[in-house]
Amino acid sequence: MVIAISGCSQQRENLHVFAGAAGKPAIDEAAKLFEQEYGIKVEVAYGGSGAVLSQILLSQRGDVYIPGSDDYMDKAESKGAVISRTRRIICCLKPSIVVRKGNPKGIKGLEDLV
Repeated sequence: MVIAISGCSQQRENLHVFAGAAGKPAIDEAAKLFEQEYGIKVEVAYGGSGAVLSQILLSQRGDVYIPGSDDYMDKAESKGAVISRTRRIICCLKPSIVVRKGNPKGIKGLEDLV
């Protein structure tokens, strides 16, 4: 069963996180800070939100599930993979257009990509 750990009052060696790959930079940073503060190793498995949910269901292990969208959390709840009362919104993904340094083609919006 996957649960969100809000405090680490019990001694643990590892915290197992299953996360959507889009959140990797922020989750890596949060994991590093968590390890420094609590001395607990954070092991993160990244992939598509559906793929990591399948890993949770198959392995029957994990502590935290961080999907990229609410619909995957709804699926996790309906399958009994997470404890509903531990569900929290911790971040929002914002789409962006990444351009070469200096933006040599002057891309300012989607219409510039056509």
